[in-house]
Amino acid sequence: MTRIISEAEIMARLPDFYWSLERYHAAIKAGVLTENDKVELLFGKLVPKMPIGVSTVRP
Repeated sequence: MTRIISEAEIMARLPDFYWSLERYHAAIKAGVLTENDKVELLFGKLVPKMPIGVSTVRP
């Protein structure tokens, strides 16, 4: 019997991938990541950049 799995199930099964600083810079140099990609490298993960002026502090 064939079962359709969700994208969330697929993502849960994938191992975590960590970027080295060298790989991150190589991706920029190769044009894989550009200034239009609003991401930054934090603890080996590519994460979306926080927009300027947005507070992370809750009142």
